Amino acid sequence: MTAVTFTATVKSASGTPTGSVSFHDGGTTLGIVTLSGNQASLTTSSLSGGTRSISASYLGDSTFGGSTSPTLPQVVQLEPTSTSLNSAPNPSTQSQAVTFTASVTAASGKPGGSITFAEGATLLGKVNIANGQASLTLTNLTVGSHSIAATYSGDINFQSSTSPAVQQVVNAVVATPVFSNLTPSQAIPFGTANINLSGLISAPGPVYPPANESVTVTIGGAQQRVTIGAKGAISFNNFKTAGLAAGTYAITYSYAGDSNFKAASDSSTTLTVSKITPAFSNLTPSQTITFGTPSISNLSGKIAAGSLFPTGSVSISINGASTSAAIGANGSFYANFDTHAIPAATTPYPITYTYGGNANFNKTSNNTTTLTVNSSTCPATATLTSAPNPSAVGQLVIFTVTVTSTCGTPTGNVTLAEILPTPPGGQPPPPIILGQANLDKKGVVTFPVGSLAVGSHRIDATYGGDETHPGATSNSVYQVVQQ
Repeated sequence: MTAVTFTATVKSASGTPTGSVSFHDGGTTLGIVTLSGNQASLTTSSLSGGTRSISASYLGDSTFGGSTSPTLPQVVQLEPTSTSLNSAPNPSTQSQAVTFTASVTAASGKPGGSITFAEGATLLGKVNIANGQASLTLTNLTVGSHSIAATYSGDINFQSSTSPAVQQVVNAVVATPVFSNLTPSQAIPFGTANINLSGLISAPGPVYPPANESVTVTIGGAQQRVTIGAKGAISFNNFKTAGLAAGTYAITYSYAGDSNFKAASDSSTTLTVSKITPAFSNLTPSQTITFGTPSISNLSGKIAAGSLFPTGSVSISINGASTSAAIGANGSFYANFDTHAIPAATTPYPITYTYGGNANFNKTSNNTTTLTVNSSTCPATATLTSAPNPSAVGQLVIFTVTVTSTCGTPTGNVTLAEILPTPPGGQPPPPIILGQANLDKKGVVTFPVGSLAVGSHRIDATYGGDETHPGATSNSVYQVVQQ
């Protein structure tokens, strides 16, 4: 501040006063000065800005009484200031701490008060000055360029001032996320409907991709997407695996990235789909024929692994001879077997059903049923009748099979089947088995059937033979079913 000198003159008609003069700024004492001659002077640079009311009071001495001068208006102008601003670091990255430091200077003295930091009309903070400076640290600046200025508020001695704006550039954090805590590699049997997968995605910090973004899992071409959860959690419930063939697949987790996170993927875990082993069921029961019997026509069964059916064919072999039977949509198969060259033997021949396997099913076989070939010949005759015929749809029809022979009463198994017509140029379709049962003591067996649809049905009965009697096929009965 500019120094100002105030001079007080004390006069008396009866002499020269001595002593001291007190100078005042309103109610504030500025100083006491001893008279020299009849004057006292006080020089000060501590006056506050504005119009000051200055007075001088003579304190008197042993001869003269005290007196006070009229008030003197003293105009004190505020000292101009200059405010500057810098930031560090600049540029910065999102969420990084940035410190803005403002410095206030004047030609003389040290400005006091506070500094306001602002971005346009948005107040960022207000900080008191210490040693001519004030600092504000921010971590919440958004990505982009920010025009920041600092304004000194001024005080009783110094004028206010505003710094030039600092252009603070905030760059996006381009973090590199990684996957962790992934479900370990696992193995499942072919046909498993689904599996559960989980894990985390995060970048150093840790920081996490936004919860509204997603991760895609790919296994063998099958894909599923899931939204990222809190703190990078990912969870795939019931990832569909039913369509995966047997083999080992990489489980690939993929994140597409955004403006703050790079894309990421992980294929460190695997899924192994193993082959499954099917089983045979509903095989034609063991049977007996006489040497020279041309063929047996009712070798059938089913192959499946639970609700899954293999494709391809089943090989049926007896005593080195073999034939194949195509597997149908529901795992069923049927074949005629040439038996004319199979020699008679005292020991039954195993009937071996073999499935060779494929990409998803293991090889398997079954030889639980047998074929007995007898050397003696005692022909048996099978006779089939039905009643009533014609019948009404839904009505129970009794099919009676009587097997006779000149060599005693035959025993053993009888199969009742509907023989389907052969399509033009095609192969004979497998018969529809209506029932299987053993002959009674009189060589008779009955089959109650109520499932025939409207129309004419060719029904045959096949006698499987016993140790004495070769197998035989009955006459055909054409059962007519009416509405």
